[in-house]
Amino acid sequence: MIDALQQLHSHWPFVILGALLLATLLARRFKPRHVFYRWVAKKHLARLQRIPTAQQQFGFIRSVNPYIFEEMVLTSFERAGCRVKRSTRYSGDGGKDGEVKFRGQWHFVQSKRYASHIKVEHVKAFRALCDKRNVRGVFVHCGRTSKGSWSSLGNNIAMISGGKLLTLLVSHQLPD
Repeated sequence: MIDALQQLHSHWPFVILGALLLATLLARRFKPRHVFYRWVAKKHLARLQRIPTAQQQFGFIRSVNPYIFEEMVLTSFERAGCRVKRSTRYSGDGGKDGEVKFRGQWHFVQSKRYASHIKVEHVKAFRALCDKRNVRGVFVHCGRTSKGSWSSLGNNIAMISGGKLLTLLVSHQLPD
């Protein structure tokens, strides 16, 4: 018994290294934060349906964590019957939160949870990414849209905001 304990004692660095390696691999595979945010997003979408007015709904949307808002948008696209590919990271995601396939084409999706006016620079950066990759895009936000933002869209970017956003998040229907 003492010999077994002495052998185990001499191998403990390898046991710890193996445990750390296993934990790292599992963390990359399962992304517990992503799983949690998707769960919270589903709860928030259910709550959003119970809020009586559009003004109150926007107040609620603007108060949620930006990553949860991103998951709310992607989950609503799924519920609308679209195929969705989520990005593997929330920050440093290369300018897109995911990809959505509808009307026979894949579109990059960028979701921004704003409390006030959207930033034209964000729209321009997303358009540049879509132009570079030669793909259509959908810019989704809950803020106020300036004329400069609308003119920055170009031909390959659609914007979902205002009533169209509520249609997507509450009814899970794709806006026209």
